[in-house]
Amino acid sequence: MKKLGIFPVALLLTACGGGGGSSETPQDTTPSQPPVTTPTQRISLTAISYNACNVETPLAGVDAVLQDSAGQVVAHYQTDSQGHIDGAWPSTAKHLTVVNTHDGVEAFTTLDANPGEQGSVYFRDSSNESGCNCRDIKVDIGSLGSSHYRATLVLGSSSYDLIGQSSVTFNSCSSFINLNNQPLDIQLIDTDGTATAGKLDLSSVTNEATLTQDDFSASGVAVTGSQYFNADEVIARGQANGSWQWRNFTFQGQANVAIYPALSQNNFVTLYQFGDETPANGVVASTYASIRARVAADGSVDEPTVPVVGQAFWGSTLALLQDMEGDAPYYYDFSSETDGMNRFGAIIYGTGTNGSNVSWNITGPIKGEIPDLRLPTALESQFELSALTALDLSVDGYGNSNIKWSDFQTLVRDGHIGTDPQLDNYRIKDVYFQITDSVTAGKKLSQSQRQPTVQWFGPGRDRK
Repeated sequence: MKKLGIFPVALLLTACGGGGGSSETPQDTTPSQPPVTTPTQRISLTAISYNACNVETPLAGVDAVLQDSAGQVVAHYQTDSQGHIDGAWPSTAKHLTVVNTHDGVEAFTTLDANPGEQGSVYFRDSSNESGCNCRDIKVDIGSLGSSHYRATLVLGSSSYDLIGQSSVTFNSCSSFINLNNQPLDIQLIDTDGTATAGKLDLSSVTNEATLTQDDFSASGVAVTGSQYFNADEVIARGQANGSWQWRNFTFQGQANVAIYPALSQNNFVTLYQFGDETPANGVVASTYASIRARVAADGSVDEPTVPVVGQAFWGSTLALLQDMEGDAPYYYDFSSETDGMNRFGAIIYGTGTNGSNVSWNITGPIKGEIPDLRLPTALESQFELSALTALDLSVDGYGNSNIKWSDFQTLVRDGHIGTDPQLDNYRIKDVYFQITDSVTAGKKLSQSQRQPTVQWFGPGRDRK
């Protein structure tokens, strides 16, 4: 059996066994009854590609593989020209794997998957700039540098220190601008954490623009008490006119974060705890934790507490890593995470023999097993890696109590988890292993077994 680094991805499809049985049929002497029919379960999903400026197009040729409890393939579909699949869900199907091979290889597996509508599966193609009008824009900030020495300028998702800067250059598409040159969110954050915001209308900009203090007219509404939250970083966002407004953040209690331009019915804050990266035997291990909470219309919020990445989480992680040194199935148990965690996730990153990026993202219930997941023969060679580069293990969830895995899948499918601010108390705990040399990954990871302090955090990534 071929393996993806330390992780067996089951690249061989075993032959299907033929069914046997007697050709004789016993005579039925009981009175005839109306036939009982069971509705055929279906699988339905749509694959969508979005490019450098979020233009969405249906993605044809994406594979959807249904596997049984042992990981054997029981059905295989491909999206049509409209990016759609609609097919039968065999009664033995338990897991669903969706594979995109258009730009590198990306696989997404849902363990113990719900049959039926799966919603839309999105794949980013950052190299595609069709219809984007992507361009470098030089921004003159000379007057800001003199009046706001040491301040930070935020253009969309890009930030710049003003020290010694008379101008900055950014690419319009790198700042996650939507279609039709919609106005760009801009912020000016001073060293004391106070901030003002505004908009830069890109429709009137070619390749150059000038910013002055007059372009930052929105002071926002402070989230009461946010400077005292137990977090290394606090991010606030609000929604108005159907779209998300400025993203405001502060570090280590420097100041209250603000909602721009004003409080609405949909506002939230996200708190992060970070820590030092810890190298050990060829692996850099780090963790982070975060929680999101809803902000009330008056700017108040019940102080959320960032979940702790402690001994229980780390112990469950090490137990899984040890199990992964052998053959599948792999058993994992994060049920000790009682603070509203509902989903387990594992992402394996690597580089293919042709230099392409390869990743496999597996999600499942908080406690379960990862079987010997198998794929059709045509896909097996796509997952042969020359190097494993990273492994990411996480748990997440929302609410104050555990939700059934089937219900959690529905919330994810409907686009609520991680994106809808009315679903407060969304939590993440994450441990990330970056492979830093060519030594066998399994040996390296097993050697990184150390006992962290109870609150051991690492750099986080802003997840949706």
